[in-house]
Amino acid sequence: MITSSDLEHVVALARQWIQALVEGRFEWMERYLAGDFLFTSHLIPGKPIAKKPFIEAVRGTQKARIDVLSCQAEPAGNIIILRTLLYVEEQFTSDLGPEMPTPQEITALLSGHKLAYVSGYRRVGSEWQCFDHHQIGQID
Repeated sequence: MITSSDLEHVVALARQWIQALVEGRFEWMERYLAGDFLFTSHLIPGKPIAKKPFIEAVRGTQKARIDVLSCQAEPAGNIIILRTLLYVEEQFTSDLGPEMPTPQEITALLSGHKLAYVSGYRRVGSEWQCFDHHQIGQID
């Protein structure tokens, strides 16, 4: 059964993830993201990104400032659904590969905007990990 402590813990993990990104602590993401983690984005339709390529891509983030506007968790069976609204300013430099937006296009899509995300978390042993992270898009 999911408790209020579990919900609070997942919200705290999401805030730690954002701080790790801002501070460039990508090893933290290795532990925090589930092995089968998948990132999707409405801004990049049809192009899911698995854990390892996702971490490599965010390594190319420079000068990140991310403000949490809202972060709410709710139980859904044996998982937790997290809704997050962020204000993002960042310069993106990673090449995501063929048929993907350029670093300049990613920067233009993200930087200076409010963005909405929905994520799924599940318990792995005694820890909660993010296994699904979807960027809904700009909410300006």
